Amino acid sequence: MTREKEENQAPCPVCMEVLKVQDIEAHTQSHLDSSDVSAEPDVFHGDDGDSGDKVPCPLGCGQHLSRKQVPSHEAAHRSPRIISPPCPPNICAMQRPATFLKVTPGIIQLLAEALNSQQGRFRAALSGPLHHFSATPVDADWACGWRNIQMLSSHLLMRNEGLSNAMYCGCGYTPDVISMQAWLECAWQSGFDTEGAEQLGHHVQGTQKWVGTTEAAALLRQFGVRALVIDFKGGERCSSRHQREARPSRAGNRLKAAREWAPIHNGVQCDRCGVCPIQGPRYNSQILREYNLCGKCWALDGMDAIGPFTELQEVHHNALFDYVWQYFTGERAGQQHKGCEPGGQRQSGSGPVIMSNKPPLYFQHEGHSRTIVGIERHEAGEGMAPQMYLLILDPSQGTAQIESALRSRRGWQRLIKRSLCWLQKPEYQLLICPDGLASGQALEDLKIMRASEQYGF
Repeated sequence: MTREKEENQAPCPVCMEVLKVQDIEAHTQSHLDSSDVSAEPDVFHGDDGDSGDKVPCPLGCGQHLSRKQVPSHEAAHRSPRIISPPCPPNICAMQRPATFLKVTPGIIQLLAEALNSQQGRFRAALSGPLHHFSATPVDADWACGWRNIQMLSSHLLMRNEGLSNAMYCGCGYTPDVISMQAWLECAWQSGFDTEGAEQLGHHVQGTQKWVGTTEAAALLRQFGVRALVIDFKGGERCSSRHQREARPSRAGNRLKAAREWAPIHNGVQCDRCGVCPIQGPRYNSQILREYNLCGKCWALDGMDAIGPFTELQEVHHNALFDYVWQYFTGERAGQQHKGCEPGGQRQSGSGPVIMSNKPPLYFQHEGHSRTIVGIERHEAGEGMAPQMYLLILDPSQGTAQIESALRSRRGWQRLIKRSLCWLQKPEYQLLICPDGLASGQALEDLKIMRASEQYGF
């Protein structure tokens, strides 16, 4: 077989039969029209429906297969398909729906119900609906950026028909990571973010390269989505001067220092003793993600296995919280309002939870990204500043875990709420997607990647 002939052929995304590229779309549709596969994208959700004698993918992608299909399916994981050249006709023919656990009535609706079950005077605002995409054992170490792009895409596809028709060839579903990688290369070839393309070697398909805000923006902009980057820079950096030795020989001095300096880390729980909030120094493990200790537990024996630790000091990211509050509510952060008791009514006639229907926010810092789906504000009492929490979905958390916590009203705050003192990185980025599709010169202008707004620089 000649090289030219090989490049004009590709495997069917359902049965893996090798076909001419121009024949794949019709061939795939024949599967969708048959009894083998439902025409609804829900077939790829993995955990929905009766799998009969089928078994889940051993590598954790979420698909259920017959035992006969498992060997070829595992081989497909280990030898990811490459769409070459990554142009729209080829990608449209070969892209596949992403797998995810469908939550009914929707993860945002469950979050609204959990928020409404709280006590105290508060207000919250949530994004529009979306699907949660969690990492799998295959991609847990590198695909957080792709999973957050999928979460944002799932909302945009549901937002209106114009966006759905413009994105991903109008397929109506959120593509899998390999397809997303091809779409990013397609954006680069179309002239979007040429500097970023050069930094990543113009190639991401079949790799484990990390992507961030600018890659998410470039991928979405090629469809006309006005994906805008917002930069935030905080005040102080966290201090790394406390690197835990094998045995704390000066525990008494440490605890004395903890008593002398007593900031309150609202919303942050010590993962050893359970005290919440942590008062005094807070120590974050450099080994375990988001594992925090209070000063007392940090000084105990036996903590070496989960160290070293970083002492987290205050970093001022008020501007980010203010921005997110105004984004979801339309109000300035300092605007006066009355909080609501659960089930109470505001002057506008709605309850304490606002369903804004705004797109979620892609949220990036060095080393990881998440998706902001809302913000919450608690009134703290006379003369005290209100406490604010970002409401976040993290791709490193399992969808079933989040769903279970929201339904049971147990542990969901720990998974989703993040207070101001949690923002310990010096810089963060948001990606927002205002309504409307860009075209003509406006689309050309989006090819240049620059921050639309900057705070603290």
